[in-house]
Amino acid sequence: EAAGGPVHGSLRRLLLCRPAAPARLLCCGLAIISVAAWGRTKRGLFLVLAIVLLAICPAIYVAEQRIVTDNEKVEAAVVGMTRAFQQKDLDGTLSYVSANAVDVRALATAAMQIVTVKDDMRVTDVRIRLGAQNSRAISRFRVNATISLPQYGELGYKPSMWELSWQREQDEWKVVSVMRLDPVSGEELAPLAAAP
Repeated sequence: EAAGGPVHGSLRRLLLCRPAAPARLLCCGLAIISVAAWGRTKRGLFLVLAIVLLAICPAIYVAEQRIVTDNEKVEAAVVGMTRAFQQKDLDGTLSYVSANAVDVRALATAAMQIVTVKDDMRVTDVRIRLGAQNSRAISRFRVNATISLPQYGELGYKPSMWELSWQREQDEWKVVSVMRLDPVSGEELAPLAAAP
């Protein structure tokens, strides 16, 4: 757990782990105000209100956990696909790719045979843009990892940036195109060119 022990870490996760945290913060803030009012006035109503508000906070958390936005689904797919690729799980990687995206499936298969991504992989700076009435999405993200290629050996810790186009297929997000970008300039690079 983070510094401060498991209780502090759990409370922090309960209050802040999702973008909708303001609802939990408002509820907890009102509970604190109610306790302060009870301390001043000793009116039982404020204490009951504080207890009710604190009891509602976990319910808000559970409700938020059940609500998964399209942005969150695409981001989870980005992480899942990169993890599967890093683990050289071809079927897992291809499960994120549309059956109609033959070129992307071929690229993923070829890349997996050529590139080895070490366990220090980090996926960062994930940005999702939805379009076409939330039936299409574009994700742009960075992957940093130690990589090796058969013809060159280990190349060290390398940055990369990717842009994937997604489409919704039967309530799942599937990749339909892949673009590798220069991590500094953002210009398009050949997907299997040597790392910059």
